[in-house]
Amino acid sequence: MNSPAPPAVRSLTLHAQYLRDLSFESPQAPRGMQEARRQPPQVDMQLDLRAHPLDARGEDGTPLAEKVWELILRLRLSARLEEEGKAGEAASQSEPDETATPLFIVELEYGGVLAPPEGSEDEAARKAVLTDGAHLLFPYVRKILADVTQEGGFQPVLLNPIDFQGLYLARLEDEKREAEKAQKASPPPAARNGTGADQH
Repeated sequence: MNSPAPPAVRSLTLHAQYLRDLSFESPQAPRGMQEARRQPPQVDMQLDLRAHPLDARGEDGTPLAEKVWELILRLRLSARLEEEGKAGEAASQSEPDETATPLFIVELEYGGVLAPPEGSEDEAARKAVLTDGAHLLFPYVRKILADVTQEGGFQPVLLNPIDFQGLYLARLEDEKREAEKAQKASPPPAARNGTGADQH
């Protein structure tokens, strides 16, 4: 007996994608580029995802029937050389720390306008945008970072795949903890209304 076919998965629709902001700084150039050729730098990454529904309208100004969301991926990369002495003997405290200044800093904001599956509830739409939508935009972000670091005189930085599903779940846990913390810090309704006295 054949099992029934699974229902078709309705994917996101990507209407537009764009580079919102990009900056590259190389404070130690050209010496920093030479140092990076001798010793691969350590790259630290900070990632932030923001998603919100858009008030999308047609050319005549009327609201579109299709709900669309904007997703912004914000990345910050900072590359430094490993401090001398960490791999072997400790470096002298009297020597200036030349690694305090990063070799390069990249800040990038990349956006997309996406339509979640038709009929999605708000939280389901938000999840689809923050997970599947981020996966759609990630290859373009990865290429921009590789190109700009190479044009800056360094080896291209190639980002590893990111678990956006895991990031979404972690965000939900953080939001839950923040809500519980705010609820504990908030006084009960009776106290807020000035009626917190005991009644007998």
